[in-house]
Amino acid sequence: HWGGGPVGIWTYIVNNFLIQYNESHHNKAGLDADGGGFDFDGGTNNSIMQYNYSHDNEGAGYLAAQYPGAPSMSNNIIRYNISENDGRKNSTGGIYLWGGDPFSNFQIYNNTIYLDGNNMTNGTPAAVVMNGNNYSGINIRNNIFITSGTLPNLISAN
Repeated sequence: HWGGGPVGIWTYIVNNFLIQYNESHHNKAGLDADGGGFDFDGGTNNSIMQYNYSHDNEGAGYLAAQYPGAPSMSNNIIRYNISENDGRKNSTGGIYLWGGDPFSNFQIYNNTIYLDGNNMTNGTPAAVVMNGNNYSGINIRNNIFITSGTLPNLISAN
């Protein structure tokens, strides 16, 4: 087992799903993953995550994760959300993209991400973390990223 934990609202293998007007907070990560607010996971297609508030989670506020062997994932939107002090553990952050297998065509816009360096368990969060390189057509635009201290706005890790 890879050590995943819970996520407030989590989809996988769905089509045309809408997540909106929710609050998710204080979720705890497993050994090395998850514990976030909201997650579009493997096989989520043509779905929208909007008008949500995620805060004080150990994992990412908003996660897009394509696990190895998952059905295809594409054409999703993450917009008009707020993340406040998410990613307190394992170097995630406000928005976290992970491509264990390829995924494509994500629109990420008009989100507000705020991070400070207080109450960290471990790692270095960022407003946006792009882990791996198994994605294409990712459009990140018109977001507000506020990080304090030495926390970065973007981390790209392979």
